[in-house]
Amino acid sequence: MPPPWQNPPISGISSLSITPALDFIEDNYMNKFPVDKLSELCHMSPTHFRRSFQAVMHTSPLNYLNTIRIMNACNLLRNTNHTILNISVMTGFSTLSNFNRHFNEMMKVSPKEYRKQTLQGRKPGEVPSIIEYSGWMEPD
Repeated sequence: MPPPWQNPPISGISSLSITPALDFIEDNYMNKFPVDKLSELCHMSPTHFRRSFQAVMHTSPLNYLNTIRIMNACNLLRNTNHTILNISVMTGFSTLSNFNRHFNEMMKVSPKEYRKQTLQGRKPGEVPSIIEYSGWMEPD
């Protein structure tokens, strides 16, 4: 199945109509903001925005936001020594348990286990290659 953004728009809804919201989420994923802010950026009512977002992205705005947060958390887990609690705060989760639940749901492992798996076999200070964690190749 192709990624959601490669699917054709449904009912004539253009992906351009939600681009301001996608850009805002990308720049502000670590902050709290209401969906009304996203709908205002796209000049839509909240209901129309949710429907349009779902039609284009095949997920809700909140699920998309949490996906962006988890992707950024994965990057921080791989490339920094920040604690898991600090990473959860840095990526916009209100509680550590909320972060752990969403992380487990998406990645199928805990943040601690993810960090351990991605750092296994690395020399101190060695930076992991992005292609190892994007499904393009298996780590050695």
